[in-house]
Amino acid sequence: MRPSRSAWLWIVPWLLGTGCVAATEPSAGDSADWQPRFVPRGEVHAQQPGNLHLVSVLAPDGAPYPGTQFSVLREEPDAFGKTRFRVMAASGPHDQAAFDLAPGRYTVQARNGAVTVEHKVEIPPTGGLSAQVVLNAGELHLGALLAPDGPAAAETWFRVSRDELDAYGRQTRVQIAGNGYAQTSSFVLPAGVYTAEARYGDALVEAQVEVAAGQVVTRELVLNAGRLDLSSALTEHTIAPRPTHYTIYRIGDAGEALRSVTDADASEPIGFVLPAGRYVVRASVDLASVEVPVTIDAGETTMADLSLNAGELLVYAILAGDTDPLLNAWFMIEAADSPPGSRTGADEVRGPAHNASFVVPAGRYRVKAGIGESEGTAEVVIEPGGRHSLAISLDAARVVLRLSSPSDPAPMPYTWFSVYRIERDARGAEWRRRVYNAGYFPETEIVLPAGNYLAVARSYTGRGERTFRVAPGETLELGITADTPDREELATRAD
Repeated sequence: MRPSRSAWLWIVPWLLGTGCVAATEPSAGDSADWQPRFVPRGEVHAQQPGNLHLVSVLAPDGAPYPGTQFSVLREEPDAFGKTRFRVMAASGPHDQAAFDLAPGRYTVQARNGAVTVEHKVEIPPTGGLSAQVVLNAGELHLGALLAPDGPAAAETWFRVSRDELDAYGRQTRVQIAGNGYAQTSSFVLPAGVYTAEARYGDALVEAQVEVAAGQVVTRELVLNAGRLDLSSALTEHTIAPRPTHYTIYRIGDAGEALRSVTDADASEPIGFVLPAGRYVVRASVDLASVEVPVTIDAGETTMADLSLNAGELLVYAILAGDTDPLLNAWFMIEAADSPPGSRTGADEVRGPAHNASFVVPAGRYRVKAGIGESEGTAEVVIEPGGRHSLAISLDAARVVLRLSSPSDPAPMPYTWFSVYRIERDARGAEWRRRVYNAGYFPETEIVLPAGNYLAVARSYTGRGERTFRVAPGETLELGITADTPDREELATRAD
């Protein structure tokens, strides 16, 4: 059933009032062909609550600028009568904000990027206040390139500074903003002249830029730098056995290192970003090192594989006729053609430990190992890229000392041990040289070279001594019987 003419007279105005359709009153001739027609609804603005409306702009009469943090403060006395600013309301980051506040005087503070501005406003008792917060600022967009036509610098740190006078009237540079580890970065800055800085690796470039209120400034900073990838090996197609220390010197500088770093992962190359130029790279692994010249071109990647032409030596000390490594031994290495006792560096003496590892250039070496008075020497030839193992035999014996009473074979606790080597001078007179002096424990184990010795053991309840002879390769367990003091001697010790 179709609506009658009278029904259309009230349905159509209702639809028009809702903004859904627009229609004209149908005539008697075309009422059968008439259909509703939809039209777009006009833009509707929601009414903003509050009696203070703020809009941030970069320049007067500019478009609303997003990202502004609004704060409304009021001066109030504190408990001591001093005037303080109290934050009454805050909103943002937006391009505008609305607040519902009591009538009165307020300070409006707006922050956006490196810009901070303040304005005094007064809210009337009736109605509201709409204010435009002028930031008097502009946008600065910075980008970095390795070369004028080269690739972008992917992890650049950007910094914006300004020259100012300090409290003493001296010119100083003050950082205004910083951001990065990216190809580009943007800043909101007060209008003025700045120094823009881009740093990528060890490459640095600066440029002066001027930012005007309401303007967008874009600058591409050219670092004129390249990438250097370094790797080290004992020989070609091998991997260094431990972290490599790289030092990079720029040719022409006064011998100062431009970059110095230790690579913890020797299996992967380490990369540097350096200004274009000529350099000397030094790679050091333990006692082996090599230097090579390299040239860095802007926008290019240079790879250098530094071959140390070295080998690795693992050395440990054993007793004559034994195979077990000795603990707490010291080790030293020196060139075989150097005079005995000479040293080529401070790191060649290792220990005390049960073994020591050396990375040295290929060649013949003299290796020493010892414990206390015992010492052994051996020569070894290090091949490039080789990994060698060397056992140095000591003409010594392992001696275990303990002190016990005649009535109890158990070792006495808190015993102090002293061992003297018995020797004779040129006239045949006997004299003693102390070679060991340590305690307080029930027993001790020491390694002594072949010879004659005197062991003295002391504790609170007794004292004893014993002479013994050491032959290479043997193990001696010596018990020292304590002379038990009488009561009068114990009383004297107690006093």
